[in-house]
Amino acid sequence: IFSKAEGSLQMAEKSLASKADKNATLSTARQTVQFSEDARILAVQRQEEERIAKERDDAAAKAKSDAETKAAAEAAEAQRKADAEAVEAKRTADAEIAAKEQAVQAAQREKQQLRARLLEQFNRVLPTSDTPRGLVVNMGDVLFDTGKSDLRSEAREALAKLSGIVLNYPSLRLGIEGHT
Repeated sequence: IFSKAEGSLQMAEKSLASKADKNATLSTARQTVQFSEDARILAVQRQEEERIAKERDDAAAKAKSDAETKAAAEAAEAQRKADAEAVEAKRTADAEIAAKEQAVQAAQREKQQLRARLLEQFNRVLPTSDTPRGLVVNMGDVLFDTGKSDLRSEAREALAKLSGIVLNYPSLRLGIEGHT
């Protein structure tokens, strides 16, 4: 449109220079003004469109930047939470392990105390020794009369005392060995 306006302006100037018909010169001049106004309006529209496009691009870039910043902040927060949860899980696991170790140690102490208590109680009744196999109570005396299956009174009394002790410990495992 601008080139049409330039061409029309040159024609109007030629018409004026050649002293052509006044109406033809005015018509060409009006046409030149119209073309130049159309070119100006088009230029303003294009500038406005470019400004709007630039603002839109700037807004999109800002939105993208804001979204990236927000995503990075959310990722950092998620990582911080995951790290905190991992630390807490480790603390919990460490506490559970420590509690289990304490429970095992307490059970071992209790077992040792029970073994020492039983050794003491059995030794009051019969000679007892602590061996890798466990506590061994020895009834070494002759327990039966020769050729008979009836227990002697001393043996019955010792077994009764031993039974009284054993009855107090229902979870105790016993093995009995003997020979004749």
